[in-house]
Amino acid sequence: LLDPTSSEVHIANAGQPYPFVLRASMRRVDEIEVRGVPLGLLDCSGPRKYEVCRLKLAPGDVLLIASDGIGAIEDDAGQCFEDRRLRRTLSGLTGIAGEHVIDSLVAEAVDFSTGQPFPDDINVIAISRERQLERN
Repeated sequence: LLDPTSSEVHIANAGQPYPFVLRASMRRVDEIEVRGVPLGLLDCSGPRKYEVCRLKLAPGDVLLIASDGIGAIEDDAGQCFEDRRLRRTLSGLTGIAGEHVIDSLVAEAVDFSTGQPFPDDINVIAISRERQLERN
C-alpha cells in the first residue's frame, strides 16, 4: 500500500525475497525483513495474517521488490547472484531513478550469468520517490 501524500509504504510479503530500499541521501541499501509464507501454501483453515512493515521513502529513494528469479542466476562457478553480487550492485545504484535501477540490475545479472539461460523468470518492481524541485 503506497500513500503518495505521506510517502509511506506498507509492505506485506507472501513468500518472496525481502525487498530493498535504496536510500539516496545516505547512499545506503536497507533490506526490509518482512516475513510471510506463500499464499495458499500451508492450510486452508481461513485467512492468514501477514506481518506488515511500514516505511517512509525520502526524496530520491527507491523501493525495489523482486522475485526470487534474479537471485537464483548463477555464474560459471555455480555461485548465485544473490550471494554477494546483488547487494554490491544495489549499493552502486543508490541515488539513481527507479527505471534505471531496474535496467542496470538486469544488465548486471546478464553479465554475471555469462550468457547462460536464466533458471527462472525475473520480475522486478521499482517505486521511486521523486526528488523535490528546488525553488529560487
